[in-house]
Amino acid sequence: MNDIGKIIGDRLRNYRKKVKLSQEETAHRASIHTSFLGEVERNEKSPTLESLVKITSALNITLEELFRQTQPSQNSKEAKTLSHIINQLHSLSAKELEDVSKMIDLMLGFRKK
Repeated sequence: MNDIGKIIGDRLRNYRKKVKLSQEETAHRASIHTSFLGEVERNEKSPTLESLVKITSALNITLEELFRQTQPSQNSKEAKTLSHIINQLHSLSAKELEDVSKMIDLMLGFRKK
């Protein structure tokens, strides 16, 4: 899929193993399918913002912690873009976050076709 997806998947797997949870237990806590969690960890599927919130909550970490770890360099274009997105998301209401998540899903769905 992409480098960011691989980094996120690797980070999720590392956090999960750090807290000694199986994929099954993590998926149960996050109310997602075990197979989906595995696909995210292997970078076979792109998670939605909503599913990332569920997974990070199950792992007792924040989205900020997850994305902060994906920044290879504070000066990289990817790091600046992610930081900008995260800063904008912090100011949104729950409803607005849900709407943004749906838009991201739509955009990523078109990209996969």
